Amino acid sequence: MSKWVVIFLMALLATETMAQITPQQILNEVLETARNIKDPWKRAWALGEVALALAKAGMREKAVEASKEALQAARSIEDPSDRASILGHIALALAEVGMREEAAKVSKEALQAARSIEVANLRASILGEVALALAKAGMREKAVEASKEALQAARSIEDPFGRALALGHIALVLAKTGIKIKG
Repeated sequence: MSKWVVIFLMALLATETMAQITPQQILNEVLETARNIKDPWKRAWALGEVALALAKAGMREKAVEASKEALQAARSIEDPSDRASILGHIALALAEVGMREEAAKVSKEALQAARSIEVANLRASILGEVALALAKAGMREKAVEASKEALQAARSIEDPFGRALALGHIALVLAKTGIKIKG
């Protein structure tokens, strides 16, 4: 048997073995891996991503479970900017999979945490993300409010580069949501 036949047979065997692994199996593995992450911010982020993927794969029960675990990890984060950032991320994931009621609750929590951030460019960025999550959760008035706050924070940034980045980010959020604000 030539080496090319052996290589072909090995590749065929590897392909057949890999074809037997389903997305659901991989998602279960990812979920277990994410649960073992020690850092609460990283664990919350990973579990939020897993929840979104699980929901899109039709594994709604596990998606809800992963979302709850992500929220638990996020709520244990002491730094307001980190907590607000991850809560906004989780809220957006919840909204994208149709869990609007839960997304709305988490968005409000993220908004509250974002308001306590002292660094203007960080506050502007996170408020923009929260506005996006609020809009996707169907909370348009709160999304407009968060967008206005994000714009105000961005305009207070003294560094022209930082201000330009923050304003660009907010413009993108407004474009994605269709929100129009005065001022």
